[in-house]
Amino acid sequence: MNESLNKESTNVLIIGKSGVGKSSLLNYMFGRELQQVGVGAPVTKMEIKEFTYQYDEHFEMHIYDTWGLEPSAQKAEEWKNTIFKEIERHDTKKISDWFNTIIFCLNAKSARVEDFELDIMEELLREKNHVTVALTHCNSKSDPDGIVLRDSVKEELEKRGIDSIDDRNFVFVSNVRKVLLGGTVEQFGKEEIFLSVIRNVWASLKSKVPYQARKHFESLFALKKEELLKKPDRLKWMVPFLRKNQIKALEQDINNNCSSFVNELVSEINSMYNDAIEYYTELSKKYAMIGFEMDSDDYLTSADIHFDAMQTIKEQVTADLNLLRERMQFLDDILKNDKVESGMRDTIVNIKIFVNDSKKIRQDLKRELERYMDEVYRYLDDHLNRIERNLDSLEIDDLYVFQTS
Repeated sequence: MNESLNKESTNVLIIGKSGVGKSSLLNYMFGRELQQVGVGAPVTKMEIKEFTYQYDEHFEMHIYDTWGLEPSAQKAEEWKNTIFKEIERHDTKKISDWFNTIIFCLNAKSARVEDFELDIMEELLREKNHVTVALTHCNSKSDPDGIVLRDSVKEELEKRGIDSIDDRNFVFVSNVRKVLLGGTVEQFGKEEIFLSVIRNVWASLKSKVPYQARKHFESLFALKKEELLKKPDRLKWMVPFLRKNQIKALEQDINNNCSSFVNELVSEINSMYNDAIEYYTELSKKYAMIGFEMDSDDYLTSADIHFDAMQTIKEQVTADLNLLRERMQFLDDILKNDKVESGMRDTIVNIKIFVNDSKKIRQDLKRELERYMDEVYRYLDDHLNRIERNLDSLEIDDLYVFQTS
């Protein structure tokens, strides 16, 4: 387990306009004053402000707040770019550095959700992020204003072609105790927030981890293809009677290089999933302990909480990746397959290698190398699709058993 896992640190992105109750929500969730709560002039500086808090000796939180977020038409696009630039910066790192917890705060007493808020939500969901929407300032867990706002958000996202957020991830919250004319409203919604966050952590394993793994694969494959397509240029000067040996050596070099690349890629993908499973398991346990106010002994002896996702998913992903590793022979088979007959091998035995000039041979080799790499891509792509389909078929609620009395 890496250093971040030992420290059990996590990054939390909390989004919401000034005055929506982000600070008081965090204080309520974690049972202490993580941020100073107060009312004052709106902050004019546009930034993602980081607060680092040591919850206890084993758990550190890095909270990123959209400090000073205001519904300004001229600044809406700039705010959106600022938020997603920060997300992209974290997504390029290891999984424990991602924003695995994203809380979007909306004031339930607002008449409507702003367009720029919907824009941010839309982009978050398109990038396979999972969001807990905290409807703050609710007076009950079935607050009519909260219901209207929730349904409005779902309707607007559906109009934009976005799969609606699960109702369970819209959480009705009373951040602070309030005394109203009709009585006192106590704090509520904390447990539901943590359940939503834990659910979203595991949802990331089904969608964001495969999404990022595919982006990584696409990037590495493009670089490898560019590298291999330069190799025929080494044949710039070829003595006619040595051409056959030179081309044969080039073919072997490309096969070995590509085989090594695929092996390394499989190992990286495997490590990515294993790291995610281990990290999400530890993070979920810690959130469960905080959300339900248990110490480590309570957690270990509790019959209400049992995580079995580690075994469930590891077995599935490992089986898929092992199948890919076992079939590495495909790199040689491609050259022998009638349907994907390699022009490189044809070129070796073709009399044209003795009569064509070096430039024509290099062009022919590059053209056939393109076909070869396209087949390698399709093969790897099929296996990534298989992993994604298998993960998608798993029900998130089957990954852990979580019941409260």
